[in-house]
Amino acid sequence: MDFSLAKQKLDNNLLSNLVLIHGEEKFYIEKYLSLIKEHYNAQSFDEYDLSDFEKIYSSSETIPMFSDKRLILIDDVDLSKTGISKNKDNIDKLMLYIKNIPEYTLIIITSYGNVFKSKLLKEIAHYGADIEFNKLNRNQFKAYIINYLKGKKLNNNIVNIFIEYSLYLIKNSEKTLIDVNNELDKFKNLEKEEITEQDLNSLINQYDKNIFDLTDSIAQKNLSETIYYLDLLINDTSDSFKTLHMIIRLFRNLLYLKELLRLKVSPNEITKKLKISPYELNKIQNFVKNWRYDQLRFAIHKLYEVEINLKSNTLNSKYYIENSICDILAKK
Repeated sequence: MDFSLAKQKLDNNLLSNLVLIHGEEKFYIEKYLSLIKEHYNAQSFDEYDLSDFEKIYSSSETIPMFSDKRLILIDDVDLSKTGISKNKDNIDKLMLYIKNIPEYTLIIITSYGNVFKSKLLKEIAHYGADIEFNKLNRNQFKAYIINYLKGKKLNNNIVNIFIEYSLYLIKNSEKTLIDVNNELDKFKNLEKEEITEQDLNSLINQYDKNIFDLTDSIAQKNLSETIYYLDLLINDTSDSFKTLHMIIRLFRNLLYLKELLRLKVSPNEITKKLKISPYELNKIQNFVKNWRYDQLRFAIHKLYEVEINLKSNTLNSKYYIENSICDILAKK
């Protein structure tokens, strides 16, 4: 749901006595919780685990003294198929109570993972409200950045570069607007009006910037720069997999793009199929000529092999990835 629509629902007192708030965008979930407290003049929530049903029930049946509603928060509930199965008894108790929640009580459930379409979800949608905050799409994200930096001068190219460096739109990225805001605040606090590319390069999170410099170096088949950025990036196991996934993404995109260009697919269709921006398309299109089909397939196979071996064996990830990249770049 669009955040403005969810806010409008709250402002117009259209929330029922049970609300599920979930989705990928933790920033909006937390912001909406704050708005709920403010709307009902509450200082805090009565917070309980799903397993504390007796406490939930007791609190729910108690008339609020210092706020317009009794606000009960059941935070971070695992509503995946596995989570629902594990919590079946507690969920069954809650479902029996859904129809009987007093008018003076609002029970809020939050979930930050995947939500399985269960009987509970259907009951919440029927008797309460199901509010989902997903990550912004590219146009929404672009508008968000411009609005956040209102009062600053920044051209379209700067915004596009920031979007790529932020890693926010990358598939399966764990970046949220909380991370983005931390980066944008650096530019917001600059004591000057215009934001330049130099400002961007000096202030942006260096790890994220180095990721893109690394993939550019690999795409250009520049071995010395590739080794340089790999040395900067790979410090521990978690960094290794994040870096590895971005390299795999590069080669997958290069292979798909090479084939789509051969088929004379339009740029607009390519961006949709690859789920990349026009900015990224223009950039990687320049690298396609550096690679043959067999080299790209070899690279993808090699890197998946690296990923499997790193997960199943105790290996020095830094040198293993470096050696594999060298093999890929050296392939004739």
